[in-house]
Amino acid sequence: MKNKNRNIIIATLTTLALAAIGSAPTFAETAKYHTEVAPALKITIPNTEINVAVDPSSRPFDSRSFNITVATNNLTGYNLTMASESTSLLKTDDVTKTIQTLSTLEGGYTEDTFENNKWGYKLASTNYIPFVSGAEIARSDTTTNGDTTQLTFATKVDFLQSAGVYKNELNFVAVANPLPTYIQNLDATMCTEDPLLVVDKRDNEEYLVQRLADGNCWMLDNLRLDPTEVELASLKGNTNATDEVLAYFKNGGGESPYPVNGVSSEWTSSSQNSYVLPYINAGYKNTVASTTYGIGSGKIGVRYNYCAASAGSYCYDASSGTGNAAYDICPAGWRLPVGGTTLDPVNEFNNLYLAYDSDHVAYKTALSLLLSGGGDGGSGSGGAYGYFWSSAPSGSSSISTYAMGILRIHPQYATPGDSYFRYYGGSVRCLLRPSLNSAVYLQDVTPEMVNTTEIGTTKTLKDRRDNEEYLVGKLADGNLWLLDNLRLDPTQVSLENLKGNTNATDESLTALKNGGGEGQYAVNAIVSGTALSTQTRTSGFVSTSYVDTIPPTTSGFASSKAGVYYNYCAASAGSYCYDRVPTMDDQGGSVYVSATEDICPSGWRLPIERGLSGAYSNNSVVELNSEIWDLVLAYDGDISAVKTAFNIAASGGYYSNYDPPVSWGSTAYWWSSTMETNYSMKGADIYSSYSQFGTDRERAFSVRCIFNK
Repeated sequence: MKNKNRNIIIATLTTLALAAIGSAPTFAETAKYHTEVAPALKITIPNTEINVAVDPSSRPFDSRSFNITVATNNLTGYNLTMASESTSLLKTDDVTKTIQTLSTLEGGYTEDTFENNKWGYKLASTNYIPFVSGAEIARSDTTTNGDTTQLTFATKVDFLQSAGVYKNELNFVAVANPLPTYIQNLDATMCTEDPLLVVDKRDNEEYLVQRLADGNCWMLDNLRLDPTEVELASLKGNTNATDEVLAYFKNGGGESPYPVNGVSSEWTSSSQNSYVLPYINAGYKNTVASTTYGIGSGKIGVRYNYCAASAGSYCYDASSGTGNAAYDICPAGWRLPVGGTTLDPVNEFNNLYLAYDSDHVAYKTALSLLLSGGGDGGSGSGGAYGYFWSSAPSGSSSISTYAMGILRIHPQYATPGDSYFRYYGGSVRCLLRPSLNSAVYLQDVTPEMVNTTEIGTTKTLKDRRDNEEYLVGKLADGNLWLLDNLRLDPTQVSLENLKGNTNATDESLTALKNGGGEGQYAVNAIVSGTALSTQTRTSGFVSTSYVDTIPPTTSGFASSKAGVYYNYCAASAGSYCYDRVPTMDDQGGSVYVSATEDICPSGWRLPIERGLSGAYSNNSVVELNSEIWDLVLAYDGDISAVKTAFNIAASGGYYSNYDPPVSWGSTAYWWSSTMETNYSMKGADIYSSYSQFGTDRERAFSVRCIFNK
């Protein structure tokens, strides 16, 4: 017993010592729990047959009641209707030529005034009404564990009604009401040239959105979110701002870069020092503007100063605040339009204006603009002007430190490059931020789509040139990659489809397709399966015999097709078909330049692999980044993880006319854009471990493209 006590005491002292020193390491892992609840709807009818017995002498009127119960987990509830092919009851034992019926009510609705030789029904304690096929019986606007509706059917007869059995079949149909389309869930494929009504998750306000002439999806209503009336939990995750910024905004303070004071519902000062206050004026939120163009609601909405419009992230004083606002009060997935001056090519207000041929009426009508004025301490020119915030400074050197670019409208003009003081209150119109989900083709991808896509996201996209489908993914290095080997066979695609859809100039593509060129080195026609040697590296070689073949060993989850094997003349789309003689600089030295064109879709390119670039003479060597090596590092050097994420197909490569390809099933080779020596280019192998190689350009390897951010 003493030994046991002594052991307990020692253990306790050890624990206390570790706690006091504070040196015990702590490890934590997060596990995500996911449950998917299927949508459901259920109807219960206890009595499936309603028997009403009447006798003109003893019981001319009779009725029967029964209950219908509906349950659903649909957020917007259900609609219950009753339907039948006929509004009359049909006599089942009729032996006459004239079919006997018992018609539905036409007039009297109570038991006392019920019409003879008619039938009808009532809901609960209401009066009897005629049967109409498709009539609504009950509805709910939310989930329910069981709503019960009582129906009562009745018949009244006299001696003019033939004796017999009269029947009809009634169908009770419960339909789940459509879910609202939340603006935060919208992607560009859902936004069309027809207006769409959407709901803001934060406060359930409704807005019209539409794809306009510039191809972007715009809100057609001024934003009406009053952040003082919305819980912080509702703002987080549903607003185009970080949780930290929103916490500063709602809680009335922050430590960087400037404290954000509590939101004031009234304008308190016209001093230029006051724009560190998040000023909003929600008093006119649901007021309809005196002059409105287009089909929007015309509600003035909330007027925000820029501290509020930026959700508390852009509350600098007058001497600070250059650069665009990164966050705003827009719904998640949306953002303030980029503004600035009308000369800025990125001014989205102005680009939309130009899309309507600078016709200010057509522009104002398309965007459903309204003369809502602004909050400048007074009326704010309500009914005379409209002021709409952008995310960019005005661009004027004299006021750019305390003014932002805006769209300003007037009955006689629209100025998409005006400026406005940040402490004034203006309206907000949000623009849909494109995501990878809105892309259909590889050529549709934009840098903003990549930036707004989470790491680990994958999407199947088409190549406009031949409609081949590829899985793409944003990997741990933050880049978007093809997760399939390229399968484009340029011999089978028209020159028209290649032009504009390929990361190469029309001149290079024409040379590639036509088998010759005017420049220093001719580009010979692509010949499938031709044996190659060091003398034939000017030939554009491509082998397509394995394009749809699945390699024997594959990691990952994409198609795993071997794809097309390209020599470098073909991989560079006919732009890099030089022989061993390098380009010469002005001093007669050798210059080796990495490929700037390739067979990748437009907007994509070959990855960079560490190698030589620039002037090779005079010992001048410039090291390039290695994007494939960076990918390996992003997975902590875990080759197995890289192989799975990158979906490596062990497709080997062609060294000459071998069949099957060399190292088929054991190694994977991909071209980069980087020069190795005067006759070879860099490649990479990640099958068993990461390795670089320099190889003759006449050899043929696979191509994986990276998006050119």
